[in-house]
Amino acid sequence: MIYVVVYFKELSLAVDLVKEASKITEWFRTKNVSSFVKKDDSPVTLADIASQIFIISNIKKYFPEDQIIAEEESSVFV
Repeated sequence: MIYVVVYFKELSLAVDLVKEASKITEWFRTKNVSSFVKKDDSPVTLADIASQIFIISNIKKYFPEDQIIAEEESSVFV
């Protein structure tokens, strides 16, 4: 339980970001946006990319010193 107290700011931000990211993915879902295949043959959608960009940009805004590892590589965005 001590982690909740120590990382309360991080946890609070994470919950807020996930709530907002779910709105982004829901918007894309209602538009029937198709997916495409990455170099590793796995699917990715614009909703995946948009929600990841949203989450990462906000983490960097509030915790600029933190390093982030995410599912989609930057090469996917090119």
